[in-house]
Amino acid sequence: MTTIGRLMSLQGGCAIVTGAAGGLGAVMSDTLAEMGADVIMVDLPAVDMSDLARKISDQHGVNVSTEGCDIGVAEERRALAEKVLRDQECLNVLVNNAAFVGTSTLEGWAEPFERQSVEVWQRALEVNLTSAFHFSQLFAPLLRATNVGSIINIA
Repeated sequence: MTTIGRLMSLQGGCAIVTGAAGGLGAVMSDTLAEMGADVIMVDLPAVDMSDLARKISDQHGVNVSTEGCDIGVAEERRALAEKVLRDQECLNVLVNNAAFVGTSTLEGWAEPFERQSVEVWQRALEVNLTSAFHFSQLFAPLLRATNVGSIINIA
């Protein structure tokens, strides 16, 4: 089977989607499940994704789990990666989708430029950029184990 053929069918594979509770994250989680992958949906700890995960799992017959993680905190990223590395043999797809957008609730984010602080800017960089780099680095061993692991960065 060609690399493209293996990517089109993720039967028996596994995918992680950050920002999974949002519009794009939910669609990507559903699409990866439709392709046959078990999906680990990641979003903030306070976000309940259980109904969405159950719906995707029931519809596509794959395992869908949810993980709460504030990806803006390096220690939480490491803890999530350790859990996934312990529980999974490989990882086919990592989707770095989580980000602060115009509707995000970070205090001081959706404000006129002049009122935003350096601290808010640094937090946004941590979530929008650093977390994608760090997760890619942390999950590299599992992605390599598939020989066709893919990283998708949403910007």
